[in-house]
This record gives sequence, C-alpha cells and structure tokens, in this order.
Amino acid sequence: MSPKPVSGTKASATIKELVGRYLGEDHRELTISFDGNTLYSQYSGEEKRVIVPRENNAYSYECTENYFQLSQRNGKKELVPFHLYFGEQAPFTKL
Repeated sequence: MSPKPVSGTKASATIKELVGRYLGEDHRELTISFDGNTLYSQYSGEEKRVIVPRENNAYSYECTENYFQLSQRNGKKELVPFHLYFGEQAPFTKL
C-alpha cells in the first residue's frame, strides 16, 4: 500500500520538499505547486490536479493508492512514480 496521508506539520514539511519543477525521461515537465492550502500536480499542457501529501516525501492523486515519492539519487532529487500493479516507474528529475 502507499504511504499514509499526512496533515499539519508533517504535511508542511512534505509540501516544502515536493514543490518545484521536474523533468521526465520523455522530456515531459511536471510541476508541483501549493496554492491556497491546496497541493497541485500539473503536467505541461494539462490541467492542475489536486494531490494529497503522504509520509516519506510522497504524494498521490485523490482516491488512488498509486503514488510518487521524492528520493535522492546520484546527487539529484527525483520524483519516482510507484504504480501498485507495475511497481516503480521512470523518475522525474527536479530542475
């Protein structure tokens, strides 16, 4: 199962780490933003979607157990998608 949703101080720390722009292997850009107490994810050219902060610097879209987790690899921050059926997917590198 995915990391548990967080709120309060834990959510604030997660949000601070996640906010930013990321680039995928396919050169698709993903932006994580925080506006009016709501956390959003937006792929370039698409609409913003509300996301839920989770433990361990992770987030998911509402009503799903698939999630993204921020990690450090080779000195760079990466946002790694985890799909419950397909496992770890290609990461997005923080710009």
